[in-house]
Amino acid sequence: LKALGDVVEKTGRGFHIHVAEDAYDQSYTHRYYRKDILDRLVAFGLVNDRGLLAHGIYLTPNDVEILNRRDAFLVHNCRSNMNNSVGYGRVISSVGNVGIGTDGIGSDMFQEVKIAYFKNRDAGGSLAPDRYLEFLQNGNIILARAFSGATRDKKEPRAGAQLFGRIEPGYAADITVLDYH
Repeated sequence: LKALGDVVEKTGRGFHIHVAEDAYDQSYTHRYYRKDILDRLVAFGLVNDRGLLAHGIYLTPNDVEILNRRDAFLVHNCRSNMNNSVGYGRVISSVGNVGIGTDGIGSDMFQEVKIAYFKNRDAGGSLAPDRYLEFLQNGNIILARAFSGATRDKKEPRAGAQLFGRIEPGYAADITVLDYH
């Protein structure tokens, strides 16, 4: 973890990790390190505004507070979680930055949004459909942070960086055409 933290510091990049995907993840880190998972990652400089944490089903309130304070993204992989029978990520309603992912189980992001919304309803969640569309749109923020250095608070990119997520001068052409028939 120290070597990875050194690379993150040197490059100014983020760190992508699957975390708290199973209850065992938390029990292991508490038993052997006496810390929540994100406390361990922070100690090595691995949670920043370019960080991606996948799953996060068993994040503690402390973990969520760290995630929000450091402006990192939690990527919700609902269908993968269902497939692996690991539980439902109820914490997403308290996380500031959420994206939608597939964990490699498919590539149809609209299907992923639909399943995530229905699973939320099935689990008694209160998130409305528009929140899931926001989570999908957040993929553009993840791209902008990764390739331009922009953050949610600092919208200005590094010099010469390509921007994503808008169709206007100066932005990369990231248009998707879908055949609904």
